[in-house]
Amino acid sequence: MSWLRHIAATLLVVLAACQDITQPKVPAVTRAAVTPSASTGPFAYVVNNGSSTVSVIDIASNTVVTSIALGSRVLPSQVDITPDGAFAYVTLGAANEVAVIETATNTVTTTINVAQAQPSGLVISPDGAFVYLMYGRVNSDVSVIEVATNTVVATVPVGLGGSGIAIRPDGAFVYVVGFGSGQNSVRVIETKTNSVVATIPLAGNVTDLVITPDGALAYLPIGSLNQVFVVSLASNTVVANLPVPFRPNAIALTPDGAFAYISHVFGPVSILETATNTIVATIPTGQQYRPGAIDFTSDGAFAYLASPARSIVPGLVRVIETATNTIVASIAVELNPSFLAITPLPPTISVAIDIKPSSDPNSINCTNDKGVIPVAILTTPDFDATTVDHTTATFEGATETHIDKKTGLPRRHEEDVDGDGDTDLVFHFRYGDTNLDCSSTEGTLTGETFDGTPIEGTDAVRTVGG
Repeated sequence: MSWLRHIAATLLVVLAACQDITQPKVPAVTRAAVTPSASTGPFAYVVNNGSSTVSVIDIASNTVVTSIALGSRVLPSQVDITPDGAFAYVTLGAANEVAVIETATNTVTTTINVAQAQPSGLVISPDGAFVYLMYGRVNSDVSVIEVATNTVVATVPVGLGGSGIAIRPDGAFVYVVGFGSGQNSVRVIETKTNSVVATIPLAGNVTDLVITPDGALAYLPIGSLNQVFVVSLASNTVVANLPVPFRPNAIALTPDGAFAYISHVFGPVSILETATNTIVATIPTGQQYRPGAIDFTSDGAFAYLASPARSIVPGLVRVIETATNTIVASIAVELNPSFLAITPLPPTISVAIDIKPSSDPNSINCTNDKGVIPVAILTTPDFDATTVDHTTATFEGATETHIDKKTGLPRRHEEDVDGDGDTDLVFHFRYGDTNLDCSSTEGTLTGETFDGTPIEGTDAVRTVGG
């Protein structure tokens, strides 16, 4: 978000404070205590421009688990997270710095002084090696920060005051949109040479941009025209001008690229189907909170919407369930949440399982729905089965059949099923509850460890009786 956009947002807040405004009925606001989190994520890092803080939201519980102070009136504006989820980089517009937050401890480990004023936005390369930093002043450059050393290693003259920045998924090109020399445009930077190799002229005021997962197209909201431009990145030309019902502000694509979610300054969130480039749904957001930046969970199940208040009160983060396109939660953060980014899901751990321990082959009667299938997660030199939260385990869609009558929760069964001296974890699943049938040749168990890391294991089966 550029410096001018911050000024505009401030004016809107002041004007709106005098208005009689209402909002639609949405789930009650979550006001969580600020406490350490034992979860491994994912987490949403929310930049609060008005409070100079970052709120950290645990996606699993939709609660704020901590608030990270960035300094006094440093005007943070944007955040991006390294692909491994280890660090969050935040622009500090008034301090002319970039803060680096270690996500494991949620502390600022360093700040990077940059050569120019008003750093306003950034993007991290897909390999996590570099940060590309734009500035909000007219005729600015793009700074290239090396993540390994957290130092500026290159400067790319672009002659723009940036309002949006994105990188192609293959990391070959960075795209910067903004204003300069009386004309809005996109500068195309080749990352191999750190030089501008193309300019795409645009009409109207561009407020953001996003690139499709295949790297073929870019979608750019044009606030002054109530349009979204579609740019071919093969030809670097505008190939479509899509009308939208309200003034667009920010845009984000679902992880599969099938839909673009567009927030509007004075309206709802619109959902654009990219296959047809048509608006297929809208989500009311009310008038008390202004829809802003959007990011998605890695699986695309939920969109998180930064929602600054139109008066001088703490803002919200709205949670949108993408299957129904409804707001399912509202999380109170701090003043003027301007941007947010969500850490990736922890990588799934492959675990060894044994279907019907001590049985070879693993024969299952596929005509007996009441039959119980024992499945063990084995402890190995690389994995301790006792770290698995047994209440999260499912086997081909079925859950543990042995339930504790007092708690109503699955019972926990620990034993050494393979005789190697280690403790394994054993489950029991009713065949009729699984997705297995007489043609099945393998079965898969999924679950999570106690710290939230996903696990998955597969073993062969032989069906009989069919």
